[in-house]
Amino acid sequence: MNRTFTLFLLSLLLCACQEYYTDPEITSGSKYLVIEGTITNETGPYMIRISGTTPYNRSVGQTKDTLQVSGAFVIISDNTGMVDTCREEEPGKYYTSGIRGETGKTYRLNIRMPDGTAYQSEPCTMTDPVGFDSIYAEAGDRTVLETNASGGYFEKTQTGIYLYLDAIPRGEEYYYKIETAVVKEATHQEWRSGRSAPSGSRPPQPTPVYCWEISTLENDRSLVSSISGSSEIIKKRPSGFIDSEVYTLVDAIRDPSYLTGVFVTTTIYAVSKKIFEIYTQLNKQFNPENSIFDPIPTRVETNIICTNDPGRIVLGYFSASAVSRKVRFFRWIDNHVDSRNVDPDFTLPVTEDCLSDVPPDFWISP
Repeated sequence: MNRTFTLFLLSLLLCACQEYYTDPEITSGSKYLVIEGTITNETGPYMIRISGTTPYNRSVGQTKDTLQVSGAFVIISDNTGMVDTCREEEPGKYYTSGIRGETGKTYRLNIRMPDGTAYQSEPCTMTDPVGFDSIYAEAGDRTVLETNASGGYFEKTQTGIYLYLDAIPRGEEYYYKIETAVVKEATHQEWRSGRSAPSGSRPPQPTPVYCWEISTLENDRSLVSSISGSSEIIKKRPSGFIDSEVYTLVDAIRDPSYLTGVFVTTTIYAVSKKIFEIYTQLNKQFNPENSIFDPIPTRVETNIICTNDPGRIVLGYFSASAVSRKVRFFRWIDNHVDSRNVDPDFTLPVTEDCLSDVPPDFWISP
């Protein structure tokens, strides 16, 4: 086989592998309603979010003002006759007034839009929560890919801790979703008069600054289920990795930051099989495993329909989930990890910030 024919054959094969993807639903630039809401066994209020999709051929800036859907009539009802009318406190965000979720009860979401279209969820029964035993950690490293200023990839080793949990399922068939949120404690010294001082003079005293960073761990092991017919103990289930990095900005009046510890809040939601399948599809769309390509966008299933036009496309879900939660504080040096129990009702910050001179109320000092 001569070289010219080889190149021709290779070109033919490469062209044959190309396939243009078109989907009328996507290329039409249509806008669809997105409904998201969960009622739990914790104290409310619970939020129902109603928004619209952004057509692929429109920028967020072009549709920013129309993403949130206002003026809807939103109610949540249960199988005992309890009805709660939600109030819109922010554009597109509707909050319950007094209903509280209970295991064993069945809930339904109903929405009527200003134009008269109505939406209804499938009935959602709240199952028993998992028996949450413990969360714990082991020190370790991991390798991640990062990009440099030129857009190239390089490997980077991060030090930190791997998180695990133990739990005892309720029932022979169960479906759970795990969420892990982290508050990092970091501190540094500020030299407010400037770090340099005239020769022979006394240097200024540094001011301690206490900062906290907020993150939610995203990982592909956030869903767990069993239909084996036996409630085996969930043992050493991975729930995330926390690296030791914090903001390390250094300037003329600041020393580098260093991590003093982390608060870990792990929540397990008991969900229905239908909701579990929806979460699984979402994971495949946003967290594809072992693939160098982005997944082809597909419409995720929903448990909500338009009652006066069943063929109308609607996205999102409504769920009734019993919640189990653990909060623990971790501090580590090299391979040694110390931990401390924290009351699940302990109030942790939800936004990042810093305080000078004195630590915040939630701070755990070394």
